[in-house]
Amino acid sequence: MLASVRIVPIDSIAIPPTDNLLPIDQMVRQALVNRSDLASEVAGEKANEVNSLGTRNGILPTLDGFVVESQAGLAGAPKTINVDGLTESGDKYFAGGIGNALGQVFRRNFPTESAGAFYQEPLRNRQAQADYAIDLLQLRQTQLSNRKDFNQVEVDVRNGVVALRQARARYDAAVKNRELQQELFDAEEKRFRLGASTPYNVALQQRDLISAQSSAVAALVAYSNARVSLDQTLGITLEANHVSMDEVKSGKIARSSSLPSSLP
Repeated sequence: MLASVRIVPIDSIAIPPTDNLLPIDQMVRQALVNRSDLASEVAGEKANEVNSLGTRNGILPTLDGFVVESQAGLAGAPKTINVDGLTESGDKYFAGGIGNALGQVFRRNFPTESAGAFYQEPLRNRQAQADYAIDLLQLRQTQLSNRKDFNQVEVDVRNGVVALRQARARYDAAVKNRELQQELFDAEEKRFRLGASTPYNVALQQRDLISAQSSAVAALVAYSNARVSLDQTLGITLEANHVSMDEVKSGKIARSSSLPSSLP
C-alpha cells in the first residue's frame, strides 16, 4: 500500500517595508555584547592570563613568615623531694588538677611565642622560565587572534548591511520587472483574444512572465538569506525569530494550554 505525503508550509517569506537598521557603530557594539563565540574568546584570554600568572610564580623569590603562640598549663600533683636530709616540696601554685591547668592557660601564665621568616630565591630556573615564556607567547597569540576577530566583526557587519541593501534593491527591481511582465502578458493575451496576436507571441510573453516570477522569488530568498546572515553576525537570531531560552535556562517547561492535560 502506497501512501503520499505532502508538505504544506504555513509560513511565508515576507519582506518588511523598511529594514530599520541601526547605525554601524551601534550594531558593532550589539554584536560584541550578544555573540557567545566572542564571549568565549574573552573568557579564554582571561584563563590564559591566569595561567601565565601561576607559571610566573615559579621564577619569583618566595618569602614565608610564621608566628607561633602557645599557652601551657603546668598544674599537677606536687611531689616531695628529700635531698641531704632536707625535704623540699613543689610550689603550691602548680598543685591542682585540670581546672587549675585550664585556668593557667586562659590567664596566659606560661606563654610561648616565636616568629621567623624563610626566604628562598631560585637561581636560573630554566624550566620555569621556559614555561612562563611559552605561556606569554600563547597569551599574545590569543590576544592577537581575539583582536582580529573583534575587528572582523565590524567588517562582517558592514558587509552584511551592504548585502542586505543590495538584496532589497534587487528584490524591488525584480518585483517591478514581474509587474511589467504581468502587464505585457495581459496585454498580449487581450490582443490574442481580439485576433491581433498569435499563440506564439502569447507563449513568449508567458515565458518572460514565468522568468520574472522566478527572479522575484530568487530575490526574495536572497534577501531572506542576507537578513539571516546579518542576524547571525549581530547575535540576535533567537530574538529576531522570537525564540526564548528562559525555559531552557530555568530547566522548567511551561505547559501550553493547547496541549492535552494527560497523554493517552
